[in-house]
Amino acid sequence: MNKTKLHCIYIFIFTLGALFLQMADAQNLQMNKCGIDNESLLNECEAAYFNEIMAEHRGKFDFEGKQIAFAEGNWGANLSSKKRYFEVHGKPRYEQNNSVSNQLIILTESEKALLPQYDAILVSWSKLHVQKKSRAKLIQRIQKDKKQDVRQIKNSNAKLVPHFNRDTNNTL
Repeated sequence: MNKTKLHCIYIFIFTLGALFLQMADAQNLQMNKCGIDNESLLNECEAAYFNEIMAEHRGKFDFEGKQIAFAEGNWGANLSSKKRYFEVHGKPRYEQNNSVSNQLIILTESEKALLPQYDAILVSWSKLHVQKKSRAKLIQRIQKDKKQDVRQIKNSNAKLVPHFNRDTNNTL
């Protein structure tokens, strides 16, 4: 066998091996376990998904054990949720072998002081890069939204607390 044919066989085997590894890796991502709730803490499958699709853009940031806020549109104009991300963008595009336009914003220590429940913000489908001013506004919107959520929870809990009637010593 001449060297050219042998070289072609090696390339073919290498390509098949790479394809096999890629398919095995894709099957390891269990997309049915992604976006099943709106908790900011990513589960193992969600972290694996983001680590894979953001591999070129995340540097040393690892999504494992991280809490992520979600936004979409220019400058993150619309606050979103993890569940919506996976239903609308993540699952359909991943299954079609397409990508989602995402921007990862890793929070600084001073930003974490404002948003202690998050490690990063993921902005999808923004035509414009989130810069200093728009980043600060996005963080303020998320902060305001979380405060509103806390107020709603407190109000709903207040309604659930039974009222004690002093005259009959019973709860109403």
